[in-house]
Amino acid sequence: MNGVIPIAVIGDGPHARALKDHAAPLGRFSIRPDWRDPDVRAVLALGAPTDDIAAALRAGRVVLCPPPVTDLLRIANGKLIVAGEIAYSEAGARAIEMIRSSEFGPLRSLYVAIRQPRANGGDVLDELGWEALDFVLSVAKPQRVHATTATLFGGAAPDTVVILMRTQDDAVITIELSRCLPPTLPAPGLGEVEIEAMGARQSIHLQPHATSVSVYRDSGIGTAPWLDAPIIRMLRTIAAVVDGGATPDDPFPRQQAALATMTALRASLNASEAILVK
Repeated sequence: MNGVIPIAVIGDGPHARALKDHAAPLGRFSIRPDWRDPDVRAVLALGAPTDDIAAALRAGRVVLCPPPVTDLLRIANGKLIVAGEIAYSEAGARAIEMIRSSEFGPLRSLYVAIRQPRANGGDVLDELGWEALDFVLSVAKPQRVHATTATLFGGAAPDTVVILMRTQDDAVITIELSRCLPPTLPAPGLGEVEIEAMGARQSIHLQPHATSVSVYRDSGIGTAPWLDAPIIRMLRTIAAVVDGGATPDDPFPRQQAALATMTALRASLNASEAILVK
């Protein structure tokens, strides 16, 4: 250990509320009320305005924020950590490790669903798509994409988007984004998230907000438990960056790929065939 790390929180998104509700000690972290405090080493930008995040980056702070961050890449200067809720959940992080492993085998298909309670919200693709893409692009590189949108649950605006993708290796990726759950159903964080990945030798099925992940192998079915909210893994990542001085995963390639993929998806909404990701 290298001592206490003073951090500050900007914004009041779901991760900030999870941090507030976390009952266990935060170990090396001391939360300060103002990120401008000269002792603050890192900032959790959770639902914060872009201008505030940019100011913290320019001031040399390590900044962690959820996707998208395309407007911040030009000033990141190696101090930006992009942390999607799915990828930073215990289940999601372990799933990424499994899918990338040689034991899993080449990816054959991937299914990601994010379902929220029915409501008259904004653009479903914009509000939920970035989180889905953050996870998908951690394990695959889509080349052709096509999206369709529909109003299926009685709202005034489209409430469902279904996305089909193909990779160069011919893996099939399906993303379902929908406001389809009963309005009274408790749905913390992103809501109900379901992921299924099939490789040449293994497959996994998980719900990141549940309590375990199922792993299907030729030798049988196993489970792997996890407990912590995504924000706790985010704190561990901040500690590694503060101690080592380098982000664990360069955010530029994946965020640039996310922007290119989202641009292609929006173009495909008005097209009759799949769009090439440029």
